[in-house]
Amino acid sequence: MKKYKTLSKIFQYGLVAVIRGDSKEEAINLENLDKWFENGVIAVGVGSNLTSTFNGNDYSSVSVVAKQYVERINSMNINFRRRNYAN
Repeated sequence: MKKYKTLSKIFQYGLVAVIRGDSKEEAINLENLDKWFENGVIAVGVGSNLTSTFNGNDYSSVSVVAKQYVERINSMNINFRRRNYAN
C-alpha cells in the first residue's frame, strides 16, 4: 500500500499565509517564477502582478507584463509530459 504524506507535512504553515495573500515573499513574480515550476507546479496565478501596473485607462502596461511572463515561461523549456505527478 502506498503511503501518502499529509498536506501539513508537504506544505507546512507557510502555505496558509500564501493562500490568504499575507506573504509577499512567496508571491509569484518574474524573479521567482522558475522556482515554482522547478518545484512541480503546472500553472501559476499572476493576476495581481499583472493588474498592479494598470492605471485605469491604458492596458498597454498589463500587456507588457503579460508578454514578459510568456517569454519567461517559454524560455524555461518545461516538459510537462515527463513529470510524474503520482509521487
